[in-house]
Amino acid sequence: MVSGTVSPRPRAAIIRSVLRCPVRYVANMLFQYRVVPDARKRRTCEKRFVVFNAESPDGAFRRALRLGKARQHRYRNVSGGMVYVEFLGLIDLLELDSVCEPDEVWYSMFATTNPHRLIAPMKKLAVFMDVPGSIGAAIWASPAPPKLRRRKP
Repeated sequence: MVSGTVSPRPRAAIIRSVLRCPVRYVANMLFQYRVVPDARKRRTCEKRFVVFNAESPDGAFRRALRLGKARQHRYRNVSGGMVYVEFLGLIDLLELDSVCEPDEVWYSMFATTNPHRLIAPMKKLAVFMDVPGSIGAAIWASPAPPKLRRRKP
């Protein structure tokens, strides 16, 4: 084998396994927002990217599940309904250190005949929209204001 032809992924994995260094991973988590009472079958869902360190792929998997479960919560919305944010599971789990730049948090490789169709105009990017995302009016998700405490005279 000619020197320099070894891909960085196996070399990095060997070095990490010898040194037991933590590796950066990113979990693509799936959450659903469930409102009670609400009889609709269609649920609003969220894909959430969470970056963390772990020492192995198995450890990363276990940690991602713990992180997802820890992010579940519930609150009362402005209409008085209960909103449950529920972790459903992992969409994907990627190791970042061996293939990404330090500022990258996700990558996805695929084949397509027309990659330019995926490029959104500036005004369609979520950061420039009045209401980011595509769920429309989401007043049901707005938390109720905290109750005002009365001061004793």
